[in-house]
Amino acid sequence: RFNHTVSPYRVFDAVSLPLDDIKAIKNGVEGATVNDVALTIVGGAMRRYLEAHSELPQESLVAMAPINVRSRDEKGTGGNITYRNLLEQTMRFANALVALGLDKGSRVMLLLPNMPQLIISYHGTLVAGGVVVMSNLQAAEEEIIHQAQQTEAAVLVTISPAAALAAVVSEQSTIQHIIFADETDYQSWIRRLWISLSGEKPSVEAARRVIGTEAFAWETLLRQQSADPPEIEPDVRDLALIQYTSGTTGKPKGVMLSHRNLLANTLQIRAWLSDAQDGAETFLSVTPIAHVFGSTTAMNVPLAQGASMVLLPRFDVNEVLAAIKKYGPSYFPGVPAMYV
Repeated sequence: RFNHTVSPYRVFDAVSLPLDDIKAIKNGVEGATVNDVALTIVGGAMRRYLEAHSELPQESLVAMAPINVRSRDEKGTGGNITYRNLLEQTMRFANALVALGLDKGSRVMLLLPNMPQLIISYHGTLVAGGVVVMSNLQAAEEEIIHQAQQTEAAVLVTISPAAALAAVVSEQSTIQHIIFADETDYQSWIRRLWISLSGEKPSVEAARRVIGTEAFAWETLLRQQSADPPEIEPDVRDLALIQYTSGTTGKPKGVMLSHRNLLANTLQIRAWLSDAQDGAETFLSVTPIAHVFGSTTAMNVPLAQGASMVLLPRFDVNEVLAAIKKYGPSYFPGVPAMYV
């Protein structure tokens, strides 16, 4: 049995096919190899077995935030944003997408470093029934353009210093709206004033002038929205995330993950941290959340635990050591090179 959706992504659901049939499928799918098809057949059979014999999450990923607010209010992410404020901002972002005319299933491309706006826009997109397209600021320009084109993204969320890149991407893709976040959006007024006077970074207004009228300032846009949840209920089987691979062994590919996929990954890692206490841990979140490993271990797992998050936008040894000394994190998800 073989079915596939007609889209830039191939979704296989097959089992017990002879090798000749596998080769026939391979020849009918552009770029596929016999191994690709065989692996998807095995994966399809495994998925059906697990659905029949295991307890899979029956709620979408967006169900985590209200629980944390009720049971662990005032536990901050990074010490600056409480869970109650995080939930409010997430709902405001979701309503902003609805106000911009996005329908359920619309794609929202995130091109952000580790910062509060990445967490808010990621989960706000899911609350609105949208699909997150996770991209990487370090990727080549043509790669980002290709991702926006392939996913038919309607909204791009990025930082003001990336205004020139955002302009090029929007001109060559289906991007209709651009939302500019700024590192000062959630900082103290003293820090905001210092950055403004020093001219350390391009302002959001300067970025908007590069783009034009369809660009919005994060803070202004969210302030205009309601903090009530939109009347949209994502299903656990709905597509939630298109995560591009790194391209180490070939061209980056868009991996399609459902709400159930994301929540299952989160709960699996949470269960592995058997000594962790909900509401009492601190995570040093410096591994890029734009990568799937980072989005699970440095964002979704801490959120599931009601943990505090210390967000660092880049890996710098001195900054990491200073953060460890100041905040005393109990968990530091990363790759081996970070520890040596």
